[in-house]
Amino acid sequence: MHFLELNTLSVGVDLSKVRDVIIIGEPEDVDDMFQKFGRAGRDREIVTDPRAILYLPAGAEERAKCIAEAEVTGEKGKLRKGDNMDISIARMVLAECKEDEQDRQYGNQRDEDSCIGCQPELIDVEPPKPKAIAQDAVSRIPRLKRLSKVMRVLGKQHLEQYRLSLWDAADEKTSGFTPLPSYLPLDDMHIILDSFALLISDEQLTEVQHLLGHNGHILNNLEGFFNTVHTMDIEFGPIRTANMEKARVGRAAAAAKKLQAKTADAARLTGIVLRVNTRYVHYAIHMLYVD
Repeated sequence: MHFLELNTLSVGVDLSKVRDVIIIGEPEDVDDMFQKFGRAGRDREIVTDPRAILYLPAGAEERAKCIAEAEVTGEKGKLRKGDNMDISIARMVLAECKEDEQDRQYGNQRDEDSCIGCQPELIDVEPPKPKAIAQDAVSRIPRLKRLSKVMRVLGKQHLEQYRLSLWDAADEKTSGFTPLPSYLPLDDMHIILDSFALLISDEQLTEVQHLLGHNGHILNNLEGFFNTVHTMDIEFGPIRTANMEKARVGRAAAAAKKLQAKTADAARLTGIVLRVNTRYVHYAIHMLYVD
């Protein structure tokens, strides 16, 4: 069982199966922090490896340094706007050993050596997937086989329903805190819509692995994904037919207009030739008469 930091953790929640307590953001002070952290592993026979996790924003350590220095020098007037972290939290953030700092702040006697197990961990944020794969996919699809705006709107609705089905089918114990958009992000929807013609081709499985291999939710639910793609393809059929007829009518109208313009040009050129020939005949007769 996991807990995100909520106010309920401050008013006597005492569940025996809580393994993780997660605080996102800066607690008011260390009393508030340890009050909530203390809810993990209340029964050590049931939970043998409790964890307390504090997520801090990127600039927290720098602000903690400024606040700790101002506390020592007394120059709190030099603090910037927003540097309002409690000094007890600032010292905890900067401490090389969190357990030592906890004992120091609460006046406990330390009876064991310090370790490095509580050092802050830098979380590697995975960079966004480059758009090169999607752009390459689009370049391989003839323009006439790409989805129209109407198809994309309809397709997005189907993909949103598919995403909801992934979320409903997920194990609440392991995925209870996974937000709905994570199952099928908007970027992945765009990849699917951009490369739809490839996803209904004979190489559809290879294309899915190439285009969406980074999305484990889809790879673990390929049957549902292909059913959704198949349904989309069926509903796109009448739209494709209407678009083809519209394009045919447009081409016919353009051809008729071009023929009309060509006929008018031919008539105009014929008139010019006749006028030139008439002038030549009159000129020749006049010269003959004079001679």
